[in-house]
Amino acid sequence: LACVPLSTSAFDWSSVFDTINPSVVKVLNIGTPYVCSAFSIHQELGYFLTAAHCIKSERIILRKEAFQGGQQLPITIAVRRVALKDEDLDIAVLEAVAGLPSVQRGKSPRLGQEIASVGYAFRENTPYILAGIVSNYGEENLRLGLRPRPVIVRDFQDIGGMSGGPLVNIKGHVVGIVQQGLPTADIAWSTTIEVVHKRTKTYWE
Repeated sequence: LACVPLSTSAFDWSSVFDTINPSVVKVLNIGTPYVCSAFSIHQELGYFLTAAHCIKSERIILRKEAFQGGQQLPITIAVRRVALKDEDLDIAVLEAVAGLPSVQRGKSPRLGQEIASVGYAFRENTPYILAGIVSNYGEENLRLGLRPRPVIVRDFQDIGGMSGGPLVNIKGHVVGIVQQGLPTADIAWSTTIEVVHKRTKTYWE
């Protein structure tokens, strides 16, 4: 699949996209127009990580576009169940009937380091990649009644449909998950990979 870049970064993210793209899927909530993204964390057991707010239906399928003989062919993977859903951290684990190559887990980047988010923006069949820098670290809680969570604050905004996708460093290692942002301020935040892994470590490869 081709990379669709939206970035002012001087770094060439094409090789990073090639590394992470095989693990990223589109999340379709059957019976609703709601679309998100997810990424594989255990190929053999079919576990995918996404954002909790992406779960909008009792029936969910995963979609991946592949090319064969010059034609674009959709691969559809049924989801057996939602294995974990944590609304406080805004993370969820989906157990699917088949897996894809697992991502490689990194560690939280330092302030000023370049990072990128990957996901299916605008309901497109090809993932987008958006890049910027780590602006700060802090706590976020815009959802009334839920406890704050430690997050990476970044200087670029995601596009609808990218929620649940991976936040990666320049090595293509996952350092967070795409979740929420503040469009009026052009910033967004992601729960750190350390917090995500601590909550979901039994599902990782």
